[in-house]
Amino acid sequence: MISAGVGVSVPDTSVSGPGRFRCLIETLKFFADSRRLGVVDRIGFAMAPEAVREAVYEALRTIAALQPRAPTLEIGVETREGTRVYTARCCDYFEVRAPGECGGIYGVVKRVLHGDPGLVGKAICCVPCPSCTPGREELEELFRLLDTEPVKGLDLAKEIASEAFAWRRGGEQ
Repeated sequence: MISAGVGVSVPDTSVSGPGRFRCLIETLKFFADSRRLGVVDRIGFAMAPEAVREAVYEALRTIAALQPRAPTLEIGVETREGTRVYTARCCDYFEVRAPGECGGIYGVVKRVLHGDPGLVGKAICCVPCPSCTPGREELEELFRLLDTEPVKGLDLAKEIASEAFAWRRGGEQ
C-alpha cells in the first residue's frame, strides 16, 4: 500500500496497488505540502479528461523548473530526544515561525551543501523535491483510462489527488 491515506477504492483502478501511481502521487504531494494547491485541486475536481492532462503536465513542468535551483540543506529538527539533522534538497522553502505552518520539514538550517549560504541559522519550512516523477508507463496508464473510460479515469484522478493530500512525510505515511 502506498500510504495509510484514504480508504477509497475504485474497482479495477485502485491506486493502492504496490507502487501504482506512486511517483504521480509523490509529485502531487509536493504541491500539497508547499501549499500550491491549484494543480492538485484541478486534478481532483476535473470534469473532463483534458483538464487532468493539462494539470499533470503543468505539475511536471513546474517540478522540472524547480529541481535545478533547489538548495541542498542540513536542517536541525527539534525532537523529544534532541536535535535531529536531516539532509534535504528543497524544491520549495520559506521562513516560518512554527511547525504548524509547514507541510514539509520544519527546522533551523545548520549547513548549506548547495545553494544560498545566507540560509544558515534561519528557521524554515523545506518542502523536499519529489523522490521520483511519473514515468511514461505511469502517465500512459492514467491517460489511456481517461481516453477509453473517462468516468473511471476521472474517478482515478480524484483518488490520486486524495492520496496526495492524505499522504504525510516523515513517519506519518
